[in-house]
Amino acid sequence: MKFRLKVHERWTSLGLDILPFSYEAFTRSPDEQGHRLYDYAGLNWSEAYLNPAARPDAVPTFSSRQVRKPISATKQPKWKAYQEFAPEAFDRLAGIT
Repeated sequence: MKFRLKVHERWTSLGLDILPFSYEAFTRSPDEQGHRLYDYAGLNWSEAYLNPAARPDAVPTFSSRQVRKPISATKQPKWKAYQEFAPEAFDRLAGIT
């Protein structure tokens, strides 16, 4: 985690603009977060992207089964289970994730 923070700080200091993106925020509000990500990348967003099961095209990835599943949020983010072991690190990471 320290390395991740150090790399982010270094890239930012070099002028590399990195968009913080949270998977948990995406699962809570996929349309809003998807639109935000696409805008950042200079791409056009479509709500149809949120219905991958309706896409007829082949998915050439190892996670092709996952791609067809609907986006859903877990009750609690998986990282929360580890927060008690390194609270300071998780507090610092919260700013970039």
